[in-house]
Amino acid sequence: MSFRGEKIVMSEEKKLNMPQSLLLLLLIIGSVAVCIRLKTGGPMIGLFFSWIIIYLFCKWLKIKYDHVVSGAYDAIRVVVPTLCLLMAIGVMIGTWLQSGTIATIIAGGLKLIDPTWLLPLTLVFCAVLSLVTGTSYGSVGSAGVAMMAIGNAMGINPGMVAGAVICGAMFGDKLSPLSDTTNLAPAVAGAKLNDHVRSMLWTTLPTFVISLVLFVILGISQTSGGYEEGNLLVYTEALQGEFKLGLVTLIPAAVIIALLLCKVNAIVSLGLSSVCAGAVAFFCQGATLQSIIRVAYNGYTTQIEEAVLKTILNRGGMSSMLQYVAIICFAVGMGGMLDRLGVLNNILRAITGRINSDGGLIFATLLVGYITSLIKTGRASCRERV
Repeated sequence: MSFRGEKIVMSEEKKLNMPQSLLLLLLIIGSVAVCIRLKTGGPMIGLFFSWIIIYLFCKWLKIKYDHVVSGAYDAIRVVVPTLCLLMAIGVMIGTWLQSGTIATIIAGGLKLIDPTWLLPLTLVFCAVLSLVTGTSYGSVGSAGVAMMAIGNAMGINPGMVAGAVICGAMFGDKLSPLSDTTNLAPAVAGAKLNDHVRSMLWTTLPTFVISLVLFVILGISQTSGGYEEGNLLVYTEALQGEFKLGLVTLIPAAVIIALLLCKVNAIVSLGLSSVCAGAVAFFCQGATLQSIIRVAYNGYTTQIEEAVLKTILNRGGMSSMLQYVAIICFAVGMGGMLDRLGVLNNILRAITGRINSDGGLIFATLLVGYITSLIKTGRASCRERV
């Protein structure tokens, strides 16, 4: 190889040192923080400007930007399935709302669930659904939306209900043998899947039990003292006035569970469930084909005047997920460029260089996982580093 060719390779592989890495991270954090503080454009604008900051850094330090930005594209390529999954969830939520699927679940939950036990039941329900389907996204987008609606109608703090939904969904996804990340970790480490799941029980199961106890306590505290349940009959009647409720509207929910249990691709499962929901909306709710397609993209808009139900039902659609797609694209791309610049390796070397015991190794592994997830915004990249 010629000297000129070697020089180009060396230029492409030039990395930042620790002070430069810290300065770049501070500028990026400042860019995102300013956009969030001004409440204008959200974090995606700050993340977009992070690409400009990295470009200027490369020009300042004479680093080949084409090599750096290719790291962004490689990183984004990895999360494309997740981006498609998010948009498919948006479509499913919109069509489930139009078909009356979520309304039927809400009405049934209002009749059957005691408000005191809503939080622990939400935790268990989402955990079981995520465990048998292997997807936390699907559990949050289906059961999670319904449980949030029931909680709002019952007057339970929505933050607590959201916490129960996320805790349950992540617990099930973490231990499910159908989960992609649960299969990826032992494959990368050269371990067996059953051994991996068994080892995670030592940390995951106690955490779940502690969370369950806490949600029981929170549920009791939420429904004691000055708690006002509200007239749940008003919500049920409002739902029955807009939708034709019944077992047929639960077909889309049964379809997605059956497909995921049969290990059908998650995006395909969400899509087929959405098609099924569209059919239910067409034949049972009297929706037109045009309105079904419009709801699939823009989300559902209810005619109910009740404020709580209006907030719950006015959501969904592919467009509702586009801002999250933008955030993930710019954040993951930024992480890929920081990786090419050596920022991540500089931080990891500073951490791993202090390991001198088993406890230090465990702590460093946790810290590396947190930092990698924070910078590269992806669990898969985290597992690669760990």
